[in-house]
Order: sequence, then C-alpha cells, then structure tokens
Amino acid sequence: MNESFEENQDICNFHIGQETSSDEDEHQTDSSSRNSSNGLAEMVDADDATSSESQNQGSPMLLNTDEVSNESFFYLNDFRNENNRGEEAELLPNKILRNKDMPSNDDVIEIIGLSTNKQNLDELPVIDGSNEQNIEDEVYNHIDEVKSNEEIDCEFDSDYNDFEFGSESDLNDTVFSGYESNISTEEEEDDDLFGNMEDDYDSDDEELYPNCRINRKSFALLLKIWGVKHAIADKAMNDLLKIFHHVLPFGNGCPTSSYRLNKKTAEYKHNSTDYHLCSICHCPIQQNKCSNVNCPSHEDTVNILHFTIFDIKTQLIKIIKGYYDDIITFMQNRTEGLYEDICDGEVYKSHDDHNRITMVWHIDGAPTIKSKSLNVWLITAFVVELPIHKRFCVRNILFCGIWYGEQKPNFDLFQLQFVREVKQLRDIGFAVSILDEDKFFFLEIQASLADLPARAASLSLKQFNGKFGCPVCYHPGCPKEGNHLVRFYRYQENPFPLRTMEESMSFAERAEEMGNAFFGWKGKSVVLDITEIPYKVPFDYMHLILEGELKRKLSKFLFPPNGLLDQDGLDEINGILKQIHYPHDFSKKITSLNIKVVKRAKAGDLQLLLLHVLLPTLKDRIPDDSFCHLGLLVTSLQLLNQDSAREEDIKLAENMLIEYHRNDQRLHGDESQTFTNHALIHIADQRRKHGCPLVLISNFVFEGFIATLLRQYHGSRGIVPQMIKNIGYLQNIDAMHKSISQESTRELASDIIKKRYPNRTNIDNNTFMFGTISDTQPIEAVQLPNRFFNGGVRFSQRLWYKGNTYHSLSYKLKRNSNSYSVAYRKFDNTSGYGHVLFYLHCSGGCYMVIKEMKQYGSNLYSLEHYSGCLGPRTDEFILNGYLGRGFVQLDETEQYSVFPINCLIGRVLLIPINGKFYGSNVLNSYQHD
Repeated sequence: MNESFEENQDICNFHIGQETSSDEDEHQTDSSSRNSSNGLAEMVDADDATSSESQNQGSPMLLNTDEVSNESFFYLNDFRNENNRGEEAELLPNKILRNKDMPSNDDVIEIIGLSTNKQNLDELPVIDGSNEQNIEDEVYNHIDEVKSNEEIDCEFDSDYNDFEFGSESDLNDTVFSGYESNISTEEEEDDDLFGNMEDDYDSDDEELYPNCRINRKSFALLLKIWGVKHAIADKAMNDLLKIFHHVLPFGNGCPTSSYRLNKKTAEYKHNSTDYHLCSICHCPIQQNKCSNVNCPSHEDTVNILHFTIFDIKTQLIKIIKGYYDDIITFMQNRTEGLYEDICDGEVYKSHDDHNRITMVWHIDGAPTIKSKSLNVWLITAFVVELPIHKRFCVRNILFCGIWYGEQKPNFDLFQLQFVREVKQLRDIGFAVSILDEDKFFFLEIQASLADLPARAASLSLKQFNGKFGCPVCYHPGCPKEGNHLVRFYRYQENPFPLRTMEESMSFAERAEEMGNAFFGWKGKSVVLDITEIPYKVPFDYMHLILEGELKRKLSKFLFPPNGLLDQDGLDEINGILKQIHYPHDFSKKITSLNIKVVKRAKAGDLQLLLLHVLLPTLKDRIPDDSFCHLGLLVTSLQLLNQDSAREEDIKLAENMLIEYHRNDQRLHGDESQTFTNHALIHIADQRRKHGCPLVLISNFVFEGFIATLLRQYHGSRGIVPQMIKNIGYLQNIDAMHKSISQESTRELASDIIKKRYPNRTNIDNNTFMFGTISDTQPIEAVQLPNRFFNGGVRFSQRLWYKGNTYHSLSYKLKRNSNSYSVAYRKFDNTSGYGHVLFYLHCSGGCYMVIKEMKQYGSNLYSLEHYSGCLGPRTDEFILNGYLGRGFVQLDETEQYSVFPINCLIGRVLLIPINGKFYGSNVLNSYQHD
C-alpha cells in the first residue's frame, strides 16, 4: 500500500527501518557484528537490498515511494498515534522527559565482542596509584574525595587575561609505552631515596633562609606561577633550582628539584580518578596484565585502556565562588525579545529556574605526536552563566575527562563516569559557600557538542553517510550508485518529520534488543541519560559549515581551469587581498587565494572568507546565478552569527538557507547534495533554541583549551601525565596567587600573571582606556569644544570595551593592522562608520573622536542586475534589500564627530574595491582556532 508523499502530510511516506552493514560509515568499525532473528530486522534487510536499485534509477527531487517499507512506515505511524504528545511536546521534547522519566542504564550492552552489564560498569575499578609516572605520591584521588570549599576558594581578578605560552618543543620519534606512568628520572629516584627527610623537617612558614623576606611556601608558589605562565619544562626548572640552591646561603629551603617543587604545590592540581582497564573484560590492569586470569587478554600488555575522569563538582564550585557577582549581574542584564546569548534561547528558558548552573560539554580528539598514533580524546565543558569574555578563558573551561592511547575510545566506558557525576549534580545538587552562606545549585546540560564522527560514536548513531544518518530529521538519504559510502540528501519540498526524544529512546532500545541499526540508532548510549534529541545536540558550525560545506564548495566549484572563476579574476582578487588591513587580533590573515590555500585552510581562515571577503571580491567575477547562490549562504550565516538577533532575522536566515539548498542541485547536480548541504536547513533553528551566535556554541570555543593543553608537555615521555599536571596548575593559578601569604610577594605574582596596560584609566568594569597620546597634533586638528576640557581631560590611544581591544589612528604601533575602523550608533539610532582618531575621558564621561566615512545606498545586489537568476524567492530577498545586507559601501571623508563610548557597536573589516570600501561588522564574540 504505497500512498504518495503529498497524501501523507502528517507522516512522511518513506522507509524507516534498519540498515545493512553496507550503509555503515568507513570511520565506524568499533561495533561487533550482531545477529538477530527478529522479523522486522529480516524484513528491512531485504528492503535495503531493493531500495538501492530504485534510488539509483534517475535523480527525482522527491524520494521514490518504492523505497518505502510499508511495515516500517506504519511502525512510526502507530508509534506516534499511540504516543500523542501535542504541539508543545513536539517543539521541546525536553519538557516530556524530566529526570524521573529517563530510562535507567541497566541495559545489557555489547562492547568489543563480549556481553557486559552496564550496571557493573557503574563501579569501574580505580587504579589507586600514580598516573604521574611514579613522580608524584598518589596524585590521583578518588572522585568523591573532593576538597572543601575553603580549600579551593580562590580570588579572581577581572583584569587577569589568558597569557601566551611558549612554542611547542620539537618532539622526538618515540614508541608509545602502554604505561606512561612507569616513567621516572634518576634525579627523581635520588629524591625518593635521600630527599624525603627534607619534608620531615621543613616548615612552609619558615624563612627561605635566615633574614629572608619570603617564606618557603611563598617562594615555591612564586616559582610555580612563573613556570606555569611561561610553560617551563621540568628539566629547565631543575637547572634553575640548582642555580638558586647554589647561590642562596647554605641551609636554604629552596626546593632541590622540580619534583620537590611539585610536591609543595600538589594541592593546586585537579582532583581526578585514574583508570587502566583491560579492553576485553574491563577488569583492572595489575603489573601490566589483566587481573582476570580467565580473560583471553590476560597475558597481553597491549590491550589496555587508559583514561582519567576529573571532578566536575570541585571545578564548578571554584567558578561559582570566584565569579558569583559577575554571574548575577550578567543574568540580570537580559533584553526580552533578543537572541544575544545562550540564556536567551528556548532550550535554556525551558529549564527549571531554581538555582541552576548550566553546562555545555564537548568531546573531541587530537593527536599529540604526529609520527605515532598516540591519540588524546577530551571531555571538556563551559559554564553558560559566565559573561562571554570570561566564559571561554582557558582557566574557566571545565576539564572533565581524558582518554589516551593508540585506540579510539570505548565511548560507553569513557563517558559513563562523566554521565554519572552529571546526573548526581543534576538530581541531588551541590552546595557552595558564598559569604558564609550555603547556596544550593543544580546542574543542567544545555548542549552536547562534537563533530559529526565523534557525535555519532558518542550517541551510538549512524554516521552522516549511513541510512538515517541525520540526527535531527528522518531523511534517509540516497546511496550513490556504485559507492554505498556516499549518500545524497536531496532537497524535499515537503520536509521529513523531526526526531523526538521519546522516539529516540524507544528506537535506541529497539536497536539494542535487535542488535541492528534502527532508524539510524545503533544502540542506547549512556549519554541519552543527560541529553535530549535533537535540540540539545546542535550541529557544530565550525566543522559542518566552515570545514565542510564552504571548503568543499570553494575547492570543487570556484577555481580555474574548470571552476567559476577564470585566472584573470583570480589575479585581481589576490591583488585586493594584499591591500586588506585586518584587526590586530586576527591570527588568520588571507593574503592570497587559490585551491591549495583553501584545501589547507583552517576554520579561522574559512570564517574570514565567508563572513567578510568572498562576496565583495567575487562580485562581477563569477556568473550571476552562482553569485546570488553564494549570497544566500553568506547573508544567512551573517544573520545567525550577529551579536544580537530577533525572530525575524532567524526566520529570514532560515528561508535563505532553504532556498540555498533548493537551488544547489540545479546549479551543481547531485554531487552537491551532501549531508552538510542538507543540515543547513536545520542550522537556523539552533539560533532560536540556543540563543547565541553559532560561533559561540561550536568547537571554536574549545579549540583554545585544546591547543593550550597540547602545549603542556615537553619531550616525548609521559606526555599525558605532563598535560594533566600542568593544565591543573594553569587552571588553578589564581588560587596559588591567593595562597601567597606575604603581600609584597603576592604583588610580584600579580605582575607575573596579569597582562599590563600602560597608563590605564578605568571607566567601569567593562571599559578602560590605556596608552597616553604624546603627539598632540591629532587632538589640535579636531578643535574639540571647550566643554570637554572642564575639570581636566585625558587622551588615550587604545580602548578595552566589553572584552575587545580597539586601536585608534593615534596608536603608533598599529603597523598594518586595522582595529580603529568601527561601526557606531548615531544619535538618530542609525548606524555610522568611521575611523577612531583617539579616545578621551573627561568629567562628562568617556568619548571617541571619529573620522566619519560616507555611506552609499547601493548594495552588493540590485534587482535590475540579478532579477530572475534563481527565481522569485531570491528576487524578493533582493527587492527588500536582504541579500548582501551585511555589507555597506563606504568612502573616506574629512568630517569629524564625537560620540560616547556606549555608542560603539564594534570593529569593521574594510575590503578595498575600485577606490571605495565594502565594510562588514566584525563579531564582538569572534573566536579563532
């Protein structure tokens, strides 16, 4: 009984069922083959064999109804009829399943060929030893043995900024040892044999030497703070300590080695639990062998799983205590009707309001040694309630877990302990002592982030190139003829229905029972206990759009000899790129464009191209229909990434992305109908559900932490223990600073930690000026009114405002950068553009003197030129001035104006075209990889 798609508007008529192993992604080989005699499984296997043939006969816009399995179609139909939840439940499934409704983890799972009960995994064996290569004494405590609030109390200063670390050392080509913990140096062994008496008689309050103004503890903390900031290797610290010990008076209390120094400051590292387990039976490893004598891998020293789980509660308490006032102020300053940050989104507002603290967590992997296969996988997170410019600081990122070894993680094992603690903090809560008063908090999960392969493995979903690989809707995709590893997701005029949490739980359990994939689910992941499908598992803007859709389109369709752009046009663009002056903090500066540059480009390069460079430089250099098509993508993503958005902005971006996806097949054929192209129709709703610009809920925000972590080791031995130890010190550097008892020494430590601003003038918590102007010529040229000089005036070259640094034309060290071109709000509430000449502070407040730029009414697109290129919908966007609205044509003037600092909107990137400029706003929350 095959009904047409149009006749089933409520339930889409398409094949929902299991997929054979031929639909599996090439990346996903970790699951063992499973056999099932289930009748539905047999039916779907047979259906899969026939569906590929029908799908490969032509390229219809709508999926052929021959692909439909009637039984599986009616399974979804019956399931939804029996579980009618209403419109509100369809919109936000997190309102359906609260904590008490979530199914338990007592299901039987199959991991690496053996059946293991998940209930037994709840009490994984803990290795009670040192993951610190026999250098530290029981550094890793049990996760429940956490410090008290008083021990972790620390002082935070809003002026503290993330500091730069030294470059990575050259790595030797070495073979990774299964037990990194069995690494020690002769120097450390000597300390163990002869140096222990030093601790028996030392007192931290004792003077470093007679009549010294610093005690031993403060000296150790000061040295450690200096070493952490500059990423000093232990060997270098050993040499420095030897020099100190030699120069200082005899009998001094200077630590004799970095090992002794680390012992004196061990309390400032993270609390963690270390696991070394057999990869077959998950029993603990003892003496490099599985402790289970019946295990097939009992004598094998290779199949060992290593991971460490860190105490989340302690880290949350530290952040809440340190930033409590900032959190309260930030949460109170919200504007109803605007989507500016995560707390403005629908998902956040659906949570209980009672003393919640909200977390976005992320899982990803990164190689540490290029020449070997040692991989590190991390679970990290950030706290939503922190102000944006503090939220993503390295010291405020929650370090939740690390997996290391040659194998990819066993995700159920790795994530289970993390999920357990999250559930405990969510259901039971935790107390934080603030001003001698205990305040109780409950943890909520806002979102789970990962790239597509990591997310599929984490959630036990099929990969994007598997059948029903979309985690948001039930689009099954169509396999490419002759290559089942490639799957097309063609545009559908009537979209497929969205997944819901209740269905996802049911289908995951069904897949677990049958032993085969069902609706894209391969089994029930432990992560489903703390997240909700699909709204709490957003797509990653960085990988999906920048390194996925954009990079593929540019490299495949743009460049000569077979692309849209000819060689003369490419040469002209490269000439323009060399004239662009980028903001000083842009680590990525595009100076040339070719296919090699694009293929090697990282996400920061691609974001710069997408949001600022491509449209102005490609105008009149590629065919009109392709230029309009690119404009749909660029304009929609500018809208979804702008600092403040309204519902009409999101709806406009949503319609543009649908039009982009619809026209893509006509312009580029089936080859362009990839999963990343399909996922664009879902991406606009993420701004609505999560409130913030896409860039702020993407892998971008964790890239800085990962890069910093990978700089926390030297040499090629004990890599992971070094990283764990050093990142703990780094994230607790403020606590070390506060623990220094002597005021003069504490001030010296502040000078080491803080970034210094010369001649700083504080305005308020979010604003200060710095850098006095010595050349008065720019000031005299403006002829300011006398009212600015009443009561004294101070002129400055630079400004720090709401987390960003602004320069001026008076700043002599700006070189070729441009952080002085800005957008600002005029007194008539329209936008103005210009260059800041200088900043001034007087009795009336803080002001900026602007050299104005003239605005032209012309846009990148005009209906006269581009009418009919892509159809009536695109014509309507052009007619209303929507397409290309993120760019404004500007020219220089000699007119000056003075505006208060609170009129400042942000910096502007200028692209020189034919003697004028196309300007586009730089995001205030810009992130770089």
